[in-house]
Amino acid sequence: MKDLNYNHLYYFWVVAREGGVVRASEELTVSQPTISSQLKALEGVVGQKLFARAGRGLALTEAGRIAFNYANEMFSLGQGTPSPSTRSRSMRRWRRSAPAAGPPPGRLGKFNGVGAGRAHATRRTGAGC
Repeated sequence: MKDLNYNHLYYFWVVAREGGVVRASEELTVSQPTISSQLKALEGVVGQKLFARAGRGLALTEAGRIAFNYANEMFSLGQGTPSPSTRSRSMRRWRRSAPAAGPPPGRLGKFNGVGAGRAHATRRTGAGC
């Protein structure tokens, strides 16, 4: 399962924990179609359905219970971390305050060599940024 995506698993875990896509979308502050597409992608990687319709809600299949136990073990370790909605707000705040340009001058270019060479080549050719 090399294509297993952490976000797919996290969204699955929240849906299973909250009992449905609507409540999960409210907690994650994302749209319901986004969650549905993440769940479909995870089911594609796993190769099995993880949820079955149960009235108006969802119930975990046997494969879903196994995946949930795995995800619960993973994500429960981070119980001291902020809730997803708090992380989302923090991330939006960070994005607004983050500098528009790349890394601080003179820091990462020295480590990968590519940035410094590319900047030098750009200056030689006179191409603008």
